[in-house]
Amino acid sequence: MYFILIAAWLFYFFMHSFLADLKVKDFFYNSLSISHQAYRLLYNIFALGGLTALTIFSMRAADYTFQPSYLTFAIGCIMIAAGGRIMFLSAKAFDLPEFLGLKPFKESKTGAAEAGLIQTGLYRYVRHPLYSGTLLFSVGLFFIYPIIGLGIFLACMAVYIPVGIHSEEKKLIEEYGEEYLIYKKKVKSLIPGVL
Repeated sequence: MYFILIAAWLFYFFMHSFLADLKVKDFFYNSLSISHQAYRLLYNIFALGGLTALTIFSMRAADYTFQPSYLTFAIGCIMIAAGGRIMFLSAKAFDLPEFLGLKPFKESKTGAAEAGLIQTGLYRYVRHPLYSGTLLFSVGLFFIYPIIGLGIFLACMAVYIPVGIHSEEKKLIEEYGEEYLIYKKKVKSLIPGVL
């Protein structure tokens, strides 16, 4: 079961980046005549549905990696609250209905940002706060419920995040050019001043 779980998570993460690739999007837009809005909506349904299904599947591998305690529970709750807040503030920087595919893009850009490259809010401190928040939230969940299935999920996420960042930044460089390269030199990727 562990091998299946690892393969499923890696496949999910691969598809997450593959379907976000500009060439893949162009294929769907041009060859299959799918609108930007419809593609964004379908992509988000895949992302959320896949994440939910795999998380539930991961819970079946319920052997504990360590015995949880009140301390790990408290640490986990703090991390979940902080990660959730970071994710919320990250998403708030976008036009959320547009980002989710619930309304058409106002510009013909490939991204969902209406005002160009976002460098305000949490994006002032890290380039990928949504990844930071998701990672913090997930580690917190593992502290509360330290089962092998969630440990596998975290390990696969740790492998995926650098790949996801590379893929996303390739698109951002293509879209924003020199502006993004300057931003990339000034702002760390996941942890302010560190990484």
